[in-house]
Amino acid sequence: MRRRQVRRREIGKHQEGAGGSNNCPSVSFFAVSALLLAIASNAFGGDAADAYFSAVEREVFDELNLARTDPKQYAEFLAAMRPYFNGNHLQQPGQPILITKEGAPAVDEAIEFLRAMQ
Repeated sequence: MRRRQVRRREIGKHQEGAGGSNNCPSVSFFAVSALLLAIASNAFGGDAADAYFSAVEREVFDELNLARTDPKQYAEFLAAMRPYFNGNHLQQPGQPILITKEGAPAVDEAIEFLRAMQ
């Protein structure tokens, strides 16, 4: 609990310095993301990217791209998943139970953040 409070204060201080908006991620985050995406798109085309990434890495990469390109729609995707959380457990119909580290509060935070994106 203490760790999360300290982290939120650090984020708040950083965001105040980045223009005062509470929903503004750091410029360095976007710079690093853009750089990584540029490198990936230029260095690996189509099938080469599939060969370079493991299956899990590819899924993570695709999910990040979905959230990045249409944050409001991704927020709705997460909101539809939210009722299936019980604490740290995600139990979707017909799927095995997934035990998460942060659980529903992290999903709620992500939904709020994505909905605030423009």
